[in-house]
Amino acid sequence: MRNDNLTVSSIYDWFQENSGGTETRVLAHLREFARLELARDLKLVFEIKAFEYDWSLNHAGAR
Repeated sequence: MRNDNLTVSSIYDWFQENSGGTETRVLAHLREFARLELARDLKLVFEIKAFEYDWSLNHAGAR
């Protein structure tokens, strides 16, 4: 969350049905599994501003 704008992984867009099927239910899903402070902030969010995916993660080396 930056400047009251919520950006989440595109995975939530691609597989929205797995998280409730609507943006409202995706937000509820995020609130359910977020750390306490973030969950509190998410109560004030009613819209996902953007979906992003970091494709460089596909090339991350083994740890």
